[in-house]
Order: sequence, then structure tokens, then C-alpha cells
Amino acid sequence: MSVLAHIVMAVWIPTVLVLFAVLGPRRAVIVSFLGAWLFLPMITYPLSGLPDYSKMSATCVGIFIATVIFDSKRVLRFKPSICDVPMLIFCLCPFISSQVNGLGSWDGVSEVIGHVITWGLPYLIGRLFFNDAKSLRELAVGFLIGGLLYVPLCLFEVRMSPQLHSMVYGFYRRIVQMRYGGWRPSVFMDGGLQVGMWMTGASLCGIWLWKTGALKRLWGVSVAWLLIPLLITTVLCRATGALALLLIGLAVMWLSSEMKSRWALAALLMIAPVYLCLRSAAILEWRTPHNNCRLGWRRSSGLVAISIQQ
Repeated sequence: MSVLAHIVMAVWIPTVLVLFAVLGPRRAVIVSFLGAWLFLPMITYPLSGLPDYSKMSATCVGIFIATVIFDSKRVLRFKPSICDVPMLIFCLCPFISSQVNGLGSWDGVSEVIGHVITWGLPYLIGRLFFNDAKSLRELAVGFLIGGLLYVPLCLFEVRMSPQLHSMVYGFYRRIVQMRYGGWRPSVFMDGGLQVGMWMTGASLCGIWLWKTGALKRLWGVSVAWLLIPLLITTVLCRATGALALLLIGLAVMWLSSEMKSRWALAALLMIAPVYLCLRSAAILEWRTPHNNCRLGWRRSSGLVAISIQQ
């Protein structure tokens, strides 16, 4: 691991504070999150009794501190609503799980703090800064720019193999992957799946901005022309699940636009909570101990299983 990796992690929180002072709160939030997610090293520093220090925990803490310093009125104006309850429950769930599994209160509190920093703070920051059409447009433009910045980096790794993280920071903790006869780029993220999902999200933001006319030109170039290399690179990331989500997202966009209805978007948003509820009620098992397979459906009343002897 190079010294550069330790240096950028050490100075990132002060950098976030400088960005707030120079760019203003909202734009600084976008630049901070995208800069950390796209370019900081995948390194984690374990801290005794505290959540681990990583690029996202550093960013969340830095943004929250900067918001209190530079834009405290925004925090004071925030009013929780009923829509915040699911996130509150999600952050508190680890404590209940620790108690049920006999791990103790210390483990539960530690996990809750970790959830709050990893998920709760980004959610709160989003509620504070991106709560109207104008701010969401600015965020979508940031996503599109981030995707375009990743295009040359992804194409380099598609051709030369995933090695940018190792070249810049001196280490790479993931197995280099090949899919469908080519390299799957990882760049500075935690594997090719994250890169594929990122490029898919950036592509969807770009397509929607172009289709609605919310953004016609970027850097003096028509957005339609910029979308071509972005979409090609997204396909070359070779992330099958991400490409499937890209197609689903395009279908939802088209249905919502053509039918002037929100039911397709509502159905898409319900997939995750419905899945969680089904998994809570019943868990599908698939086990292959030695010479047999076992397919089971676990319920509160017991386990119903089918065993296939080979």
C-alpha cells in the first residue's frame, strides 16, 4: 500500500470542509460524495469502539460537520416526517438483532452507530439538500458527470485489466475478473459489480435529463452525443444484473412518460420492501451437503424440505 492512500484518507475530511467554503453547501455535498465514491481508495481503518474509518464514513462525517459549521440553519429547519420511519427502523434493527442473538448491548449499539454513519447520515444529507426539483436536477447532473469521468478509466481497464487502483494506491484487494471474454473494470470501487451499477445509474440519469430537456448541452457538447460512449461503456462493464436493471429503468421511464402515470414507478419502488417482507416471513434454502441436495422453505411452524439423493 502506497503512502498516497494514507495521505488522501487523512486529508479527506479537511478537504470536504474546504469544498463547503469554496463551492457552497449543496454543490460541495455532490462533489464530496462523488469524489469519494469514484476516486478514493478502498481502504478501511478499524477503530476500537467506533465504526471503521472508510472513504464513505469519512465523507458522511465530514459533510455533517461542514453542514453544522457552514449551513446550520438548514439542520435546524429540518422536520422529520412519517417517511423517515423506515430508515429509523433500519438503523435500529441491528440492536434488536444483537439482543435476540445474545450478543449483548455493546455489540448492538456499535452496529447501530455503524448503520447510522453508513446509511442514516447519507439519508439525512439527502433529505437536507435534495428535496425539490431543482436540487434533484443538480444531483442528476452530478451523477451524469461522474459517469462520464469514469468512461476513459473503465475503457482502460477493459483493455488492460483492472489495475488502476493498484497503480495509484499500491494495492488491490479484489480478484481480477473476466466476464464474457473480456475484463470487468473495477477502477477505484469495490469490484466490477459496483462499477456496473454506478454506470447504469449514471446512464439512466443522463437519458432522463436528455429526454425531458432538463439538460441539453454539457461542456459545450450535446448530451445525446455524450450518452453514446456512456452507454457503450456501461455494456462493456459486463455486469449482467446492472444491465438488467438498466433495461427495467428504461422500461419504467417509457411507461411513465407514455401513459402519464406513476404506477410503473410505484411498482418498481415496491420491489425492495416486498422482497424484504417475503424474506422475513420465509427463507428459501438451498444446501448441498456432500452427496445430496436440500431445498427448504423455513417458516415459523418449522422446516419443510425436499431432499434429493444423488
